[in-house]
Amino acid sequence: MDRVEKNINSSGSAYTLFENNLILQEKVERRTEQLRKSNKELLIEIENRRKVEREKKNLIEELQEALAEVKVLSCLLPICSYCKNIS
Repeated sequence: MDRVEKNINSSGSAYTLFENNLILQEKVERRTEQLRKSNKELLIEIENRRKVEREKKNLIEELQEALAEVKVLSCLLPICSYCKNIS
């Protein structure tokens, strides 16, 4: 590069295009690293939510099975409607 082009920033300082490029490159690298960290955190959060959903689904299935057993047993046992004793 035979000539160096200068830019004047808002405070009046002169920066070469090369210096501007370095500054922008550093900003891009910092932002990229921030996005990578955020992406990792989101992936962990997604996996945790999937795990909780699977546990919830299993608990619902267990409760439905238990309810079905209670319904079957309640039909088999004669219970007095007045005193609630099993006869």
